[in-house]
Amino acid sequence: MSIAASTPGVHWSPAPRWSWRITAVAAVALAILLAGYIGVRLGEDKASVRSLIGSGRSASGAISLKSGNWWYGVPLSVRWQSADGAWHEDGRPACLPPTGKVGPVKFGAVPVSRDGVGWRAVVWVSCRV
Repeated sequence: MSIAASTPGVHWSPAPRWSWRITAVAAVALAILLAGYIGVRLGEDKASVRSLIGSGRSASGAISLKSGNWWYGVPLSVRWQSADGAWHEDGRPACLPPTGKVGPVKFGAVPVSRDGVGWRAVVWVSCRV
């Protein structure tokens, strides 16, 4: 005798076993799609650093490097790598002393834009070329 038959007024109808599995698979697929979408959106907001090699001029108050057809202003205090491979968080790179012509030097730049004006900012310098 079934439960529905022994309880008057109750109609027992068990749900198919596969319905919870479909729901679980759909929830996992939705979570994966959402995570992928968020990852792509976050990736669009981050500028990628372009590695370049250039030569230029260095004075006591300014450093300029040219790579291709672009000139780059190098901050006087920038993250830099010495010839022995050690990284320094700030300061003037040892390979860019204020002596006139400098280079070749490897450096990283990112595109920057503000109020419709764009430039490429130098974010690191490596004295290991």
